[in-house]
Amino acid sequence: TSELEATQSNLTAVLGWDWGSCEQYGCGPYRWGQLCGCEPRCLDWGTCCGDYTQACHAPAPAPSPSASPASCAAYGCGSAYSRQRSCQCNERCARDGNCCADYADECQAPPTTSPTSPPAPAPVGPSDGTL
Repeated sequence: TSELEATQSNLTAVLGWDWGSCEQYGCGPYRWGQLCGCEPRCLDWGTCCGDYTQACHAPAPAPSPSASPASCAAYGCGSAYSRQRSCQCNERCARDGNCCADYADECQAPPTTSPTSPPAPAPVGPSDGTL
């Protein structure tokens, strides 16, 4: 058993408290009156019910193979500044020094080449087709 389960079990035996369970409460946000939690934040707070892991904890979804989470391919070019992101994909990122590694490849236009001159018109001769 986990340390949390052992503590709850000891308090139940000594004080007669019924801690409840996620099977009883249902998985989801905390509701007033619950003596333990059945939401992911309970892990941070140390308030999970003894059966939280078995009853509620699902494995995290696999990351998308198409784009790294911290990339312009994922965020999109020109996206607004977001302090939650470790890098940015907007015009200011170069000045601020916080562009994502793929900013140049994803967001900056390739250098344009100078336009070529249009071909010279074909010479025109007399109406009989001779020059």
